[in-house]
Amino acid sequence: MNIDSSLSATQLMDQAASTATVYLYKGIKDIDDALGEGYAKEHPELLAGYMQAAAADFQATFLANSFTELSNTLSYSIADLANAIKEVANE
Repeated sequence: MNIDSSLSATQLMDQAASTATVYLYKGIKDIDDALGEGYAKEHPELLAGYMQAAAADFQATFLANSFTELSNTLSYSIADLANAIKEVANE
């Protein structure tokens, strides 16, 4: 997962609203499929919980992927630095 750092605050806000809409409609479908047509509408607290869980799952996955990318970048950089030091030491 990569973040486009060129996005403006307005674009990020629009993206957040779009994501919430996806969670809303997916939640309604999933809840109604599991518990019967109209159940999500009759139980908005369940739908809210679904949306919170989906958002939390996305955030956890995004952070895990970001930390993995950072860890890999640091590992490669440290290895490159160690190799450069060995080359200088062997001259």
